[in-house]
Amino acid sequence: MNAHDDPWAALGDAGSFDEDVARHRPARRDAPAAVSNPGETILVIGACGGCGTSTVASGMALVIAGRQGIANLVDLDLAWGDLHGSWGLRRDRTLQDLAAVRHELTPDQIGMVLAHHPSGVRLALSPGRPDAGHDWDADTVARLLGGLATGGPTIVDTGRADPDMVVGAGTVATHRLIVTPPSVRGARGTGQIMDALGRDVEVVVNQALHSADLGMRGFRRLVGCPVRAVLPRRPGEAEWLVAGLLPRGRRRPLRDAIETLVTGGTS
Repeated sequence: MNAHDDPWAALGDAGSFDEDVARHRPARRDAPAAVSNPGETILVIGACGGCGTSTVASGMALVIAGRQGIANLVDLDLAWGDLHGSWGLRRDRTLQDLAAVRHELTPDQIGMVLAHHPSGVRLALSPGRPDAGHDWDADTVARLLGGLATGGPTIVDTGRADPDMVVGAGTVATHRLIVTPPSVRGARGTGQIMDALGRDVEVVVNQALHSADLGMRGFRRLVGCPVRAVLPRRPGEAEWLVAGLLPRGRRRPLRDAIETLVTGGTS
C-alpha cells in the first residue's frame, strides 16, 4: 500500500507542526474521562472508510445536547461530507463561508455559519466541494475548533478529511476516538493514526461492519492498546443517530454504549 492509497502512511508525528499550535496539545490521560464538559473537543476518526464515524459523532453530539442543552458537531470532510442531508438541514451556510477569514477567526464569526437543529446540536456543515479543503490546513482547523469550543462541547466527524487537517484538529482535541472494525485493515489504520497523533487515543470497535475478520483478542493484540468500547450491531439505531434522532425504547444498546463514551465509562 502506497501513500496515495493510504494518506496516513505519509504522515510523521504531529510534533512537526508550529509550536504555537502544538503547545495546546492536552496532557496524556491515564484513564477514560467524561467528555461532556464545556470546552471539550472530541475528535472522531475512522481507521478506514465506512467504519461508522458519523454514527458515533452524531450519537455523542445528541447525547451531550440532551444533557447540557447544546453541543457542536463539525463535519470536517469538506469535500464529501453530507451530514446536512442525513440531519435534514439546508446547506445555506457552511465552513466554506469562513475560508476568507480562516486565519483570524473569532467565535462570533463561527457562530454565524452554524446550522441549528431542534435537538440543541449546532452543526458546522461541510460545503461538499472537492476543492474546499485547499483553503484549510492544520493551523486554521485548530483555530476553528478552538473558537467553537468556547460555545460548548464540540464533536468533530473527520470523515474522509485530509490527514493533515485531522492532525491539526488533534492538537487542540481533548479526546481522540478512533472508530474501527475488528479487522486487519482496521488495526493497520488504527496503528497509522496513532503514529500520527500519538498514543493518547481511545479505540472504539464497531462490530456492525461486515469487514470484521478478527476476534477481539486478535484485534487487541494487533493494535497494542486498550479498547475503550465495543459497539453492538444495531443498524436500526445507527440510522436514527445519523438522522439526528436518539433511539427510543427500553432496548437501545447502541445508544447506551455511546452514552457510556460520553460519561467516561467503558463498555
